[in-house]
Amino acid sequence: MKTPGRRKTAAATAREWAVVTGDGKSCLEEITKQGLVQRTGLSTRDLRVVDPVLSYPSSIIGRERAIVVNLEHIKAIVTASEVFLSNSRDPLVEPVQKELESRLAGDTQKGGQESTNDVPRGGTTKPLPFEFRALELCLELASKRLEIEVRDELEHLLDDDVDMAFLHLSEKLAYQASVGQSSRFDFYKQPPQSDEESDGSGHDIESEVLTEKDEENENETVIGFRPNLDELEMLLEAYFVQSEGILNQLTTLREYVDDTEDYINIMLDDKQNQLLQMGVMLSTATMIISIGITIVGLLGMNIHISLFEVPPSVTFWETVGGVIGGSIGLFIIVLAYYKRRKLL
Repeated sequence: MKTPGRRKTAAATAREWAVVTGDGKSCLEEITKQGLVQRTGLSTRDLRVVDPVLSYPSSIIGRERAIVVNLEHIKAIVTASEVFLSNSRDPLVEPVQKELESRLAGDTQKGGQESTNDVPRGGTTKPLPFEFRALELCLELASKRLEIEVRDELEHLLDDDVDMAFLHLSEKLAYQASVGQSSRFDFYKQPPQSDEESDGSGHDIESEVLTEKDEENENETVIGFRPNLDELEMLLEAYFVQSEGILNQLTTLREYVDDTEDYINIMLDDKQNQLLQMGVMLSTATMIISIGITIVGLLGMNIHISLFEVPPSVTFWETVGGVIGGSIGLFIIVLAYYKRRKLL
């Protein structure tokens, strides 16, 4: 019998996930880490990648029964029949959940025949499996909030066939059902050679095989599972080209913004220089006027000098003309000095 303390501890480790099924239906579930490990086959180390509390670089990781998607605000686990969205209460994640619901429901109604990345095989159109359609939606929504990590991850996947092969969940499940085994898969790094390429001893040259070691028991098995990578490669290439185009546009826009900023700074400096020149001219004019005011103030004093004994009308206009002419002349001399010193 479990104690209340143990039940409280187990409940405290549960986290809310938005679960979207293949028919577009969704619900919120409280799932513990152990429960999620049992439903997806992931390890607790893989679950840390989609933990909203932790910060991991953008990545797409293929595992035995699930795909771990960590792209910008999208942290999801994709299986062959369900999508688990982490941090579903986040305002950035709610539109992702609604888009997954509507798009997957639409694909179910149309029989999945109108996927944008379907490829013809033998004259017929084969619909993409559920995990590819869910991955396509995550890539499409993440492309709207593009960062450089998304482009690098797509380029990494396109360059590595083994990583792309791990994303084929439906074909792996079908292969497991056909051979009646559930062990981990290994992939041929190159196709088997024909009889003509056998060595001199009469034995065929062994195909080079990349064997993945089980993380728990280190057992190695070779099953010869060879998924068709054309569909996934076309899907990833489409969004790689889109990401590359967006990156080029952002780079061009950034250069345009930098050039515009430099041009605006040049204009501001020019205006600032003009204002400084005007300030110098006004300060000089104020100084000259102050000198004239000082002279007028001295002449207005109530003192007896010979200048006041001449006829007033003649003396007044001569004084006014002399003060104004002297002020203007002094102002011109000062401006010429500024020009000579290249201050203006």
